[in-house]
Amino acid sequence: MLLFFFKRLIFVFLYFGFCLISFAQERIDPYNYYKYLNISNDSLIHGKYLKAKFYFGEAFKYSGGTPFARDLFLAALSSFRAGDTATTFNFLRQYAHSGGDISKIKSKYLFNKSLISDCQLFLNFIFQKKFTGFRSELKKSYLAKRRSLNRSVIRKIAWLAFKDQFIMRTLLIPILPSKLESRMMKRIDSSNFLGLRKLCIKHGKFIDFSFIGEEKFAGPHSLSNVDVMLQHFTKFQILSLDSFVRLSIGSLNYYPETWSRTWDYLSIRSNEKWINADSVEIYQIYGTFIIEKSFLLPHNGRENSNILRRNLFLPDIDYTARFWDVQVNPTLRYKFRAATPNKNWNK
Repeated sequence: MLLFFFKRLIFVFLYFGFCLISFAQERIDPYNYYKYLNISNDSLIHGKYLKAKFYFGEAFKYSGGTPFARDLFLAALSSFRAGDTATTFNFLRQYAHSGGDISKIKSKYLFNKSLISDCQLFLNFIFQKKFTGFRSELKKSYLAKRRSLNRSVIRKIAWLAFKDQFIMRTLLIPILPSKLESRMMKRIDSSNFLGLRKLCIKHGKFIDFSFIGEEKFAGPHSLSNVDVMLQHFTKFQILSLDSFVRLSIGSLNYYPETWSRTWDYLSIRSNEKWINADSVEIYQIYGTFIIEKSFLLPHNGRENSNILRRNLFLPDIDYTARFWDVQVNPTLRYKFRAATPNKNWNK
């Protein structure tokens, strides 16, 4: 009887221990996710493929089982260049399951010139004829993920983005007087903000990747410009969405750099200062805009900026500059020649 009791006790301890381990493995920890992700990305662009593959795996332990599709693709790339075909295919399956479209990766992932040769080799490998069946499997997973998204929310968000980009900034700009155009833009931007905020309140969270998917798709309900819409809101409007967005970032359902670009775009619009008819000083908070392909613009000092970046799970500014192969401008404001001269700069 005593032996039976001890066996049951051991079983209970092992069972709950296994549950605790499983829970720990499935929890989302954005701090550690991005910490290891930054190491893996840095290793990848410097050709240290085994190290990159290892740290992608470490990062994914803190993703709650749902890493970003773009990170899964780069993990697959690292595994391929490290010579591990089995792990490559495993990461690609997860990529498709997370909403990654294998048919579009030729245009989506040549984003860093350090990776162009690696990506080209990888794509040549994936798109071999002998892997036709595997690509079909990935396509089915992608379509299944897309069908699982909230179609009602997608239609509503797509309509807001359509008003923002096509109706206001494409269709009406050529025909409206400048003052009327400005009033109409403000009216539509305000309407879009109210529509987005209403959806956030209704669903209790930001309308993030869990609703509309990570990879924006084209078609009757195109979402290709949905992030740009945020950049047209006022500071008050962005502030009112900030807590919603940060929760989505922390749950790995929204990119931190997308939100930092929104704040930087607002800062540029609010703080630009014309020096003469064709030169302007602009100011950023996080430094997510690269101007003239050679400078990563500064903000409120390197250290202050890095503190803000870390709060948003972004890497330090020097790491980002190294990743994109640009330089950090040492000044707080940067003068550049504007594409369109401002005839009213001194008025």
